[in-house]
Amino acid sequence: MSIEVVVDIETTGLIKGVHEIVQLSVTHFKDFEITGIRFLSYVKPLKPELATSKAMEINGLDLDELQNSAATPGQVRMAFINWKKEIFGEDTKLEPMGHNYASFDKGFLEVFLNDWYDSIFSYNIMDTKILAKALIKAKRLEPISTSLKSLCNHFNIPYINAHDAYSDSLMTLKLYKELLNIIRS
Repeated sequence: MSIEVVVDIETTGLIKGVHEIVQLSVTHFKDFEITGIRFLSYVKPLKPELATSKAMEINGLDLDELQNSAATPGQVRMAFINWKKEIFGEDTKLEPMGHNYASFDKGFLEVFLNDWYDSIFSYNIMDTKILAKALIKAKRLEPISTSLKSLCNHFNIPYINAHDAYSDSLMTLKLYKELLNIIRS
């Protein structure tokens, strides 16, 4: 059995294994509606000196604040694993959906969760960036940038509080619904 969740992260840069997750959002949804069940946490970077200024500018997070107030990666990892077990059970897998999840978020989460990734997440992935590219290629969606911002603008989805993991998750879920509507039409 698997449960659908929308997942987003914020990081200190673009290279998994070098840069770190600094915010994690995993939100349960059903029938395109948020159920209110979510895991959201900031993560203290262990190697803040490797953070890129561009990544930190984009996500708007403050390294000093994260160092002083966020939980360590180990604490967040265990809190997330325990949250998943308590809410959904040990045998249930989370089916992740995200924007650019397959080529970005997944790799960072595999590093962050170590051997736990495969026991928590299903191999079935829903990725709105891949879906949008396929619809463009099939001429079902006009050729546009497949960035979250461009796609949200195209579908009149308010692009609010961008690069906050939870806000990006909410926008991604709305985008997913719009892309599926194209397939159904």
